[in-house]
Amino acid sequence: MALQKEYETSSGITANYHKIGKINYEKESGAYFEVEIYLNESARRDNKKPLETRTFYSENINVDEPLVTQLYNYLKTLPEYEGAQDA
Repeated sequence: MALQKEYETSSGITANYHKIGKINYEKESGAYFEVEIYLNESARRDNKKPLETRTFYSENINVDEPLVTQLYNYLKTLPEYEGAQDA
């Protein structure tokens, strides 16, 4: 699972593939997680390094639903991921 959305990295490169990497989840407090941003899906499949990594936090975690799905859905509520498509 990943998201597709154009994003200009801090170095000026436009990338479009966003994949959740590391997740630090604690039941009592929520989840800190990293989103790895790749040039495109092909770069990710070829095991290239991400162009950029961003850290997010979500405290509204439902233990009855898959964590990764919840985190991707959370990202889609943020202004910078408005209109993002599942990949």
